[in-house]
Amino acid sequence: MRDLLCWYSQLRDLLNEHPKLAAHLRIRALPGRGFRGDWFIGVAEGSVSVNLGLEVLEILTTEKEEYKRFVRGVGLPTRRKFYKKTGDGKNPDLLIWPHGINAYLHDAYEIHHQAFSRRYIKDYNKFRQVLTAICRGLAETPRQYTPEEISTLVKRIPGQIRLLTEK
Repeated sequence: MRDLLCWYSQLRDLLNEHPKLAAHLRIRALPGRGFRGDWFIGVAEGSVSVNLGLEVLEILTTEKEEYKRFVRGVGLPTRRKFYKKTGDGKNPDLLIWPHGINAYLHDAYEIHHQAFSRRYIKDYNKFRQVLTAICRGLAETPRQYTPEEISTLVKRIPGQIRLLTEK
């Protein structure tokens, strides 16, 4: 079986186009544990309609909405009940994607839990655009990059980050 690297949210698009792949795919952590992001939602200070904002937050944070986001591949559920284990250490009812017989939600949570959080990386918000631009450029280009070209692009990253994080 070959390795396929894609974002969790992109996986749903892949499975929508090629549903027969679902039973053959598994998930695993990136080398070095990878990184996770954190999402926070709230009502901005100074908002004109704080009560309306709170009502919207109530709707978005319901269990039903959380499950809908999970099904769409937007993110992992936050409620503990989704990760309850059975005797074999897994929850057989919660597969991470439809027909993903080898991919349990609990396994995805463990990968997420072991990953490093980006919020602890100094100046991350200042240099994430550099990483995004380079990764997107590599992924969205129709041609294959040579190892030398990739190496050149990767070697430029520290200089670009220094430039963006200088005060």
